[in-house]
Amino acid sequence: MLLKRDPKAFGFLKGRWVVRDISKALKSEGVDISPTQVHGILRDLGLSYKRPKLDVKSDDHSYARKEREVRSYKQIAPALAKRG
Repeated sequence: MLLKRDPKAFGFLKGRWVVRDISKALKSEGVDISPTQVHGILRDLGLSYKRPKLDVKSDDHSYARKEREVRSYKQIAPALAKRG
């Protein structure tokens, strides 16, 4: 099953599935399905879907580095979405 595999195995940067990426992965397997349809199917199966929140809230020693990484990802994420 697709959802049991790591999204990175399909070339996605994130380590968790999001509806848009599920749709893209299924399309690459020959299943023409929109993100809206994927969301509906997941809801019908009783699976919840939550948008990943890109926030770092930590007092650890690497907080500043993590904050820069999150900021950088937020800047490039829209460009990556257009790529697909």
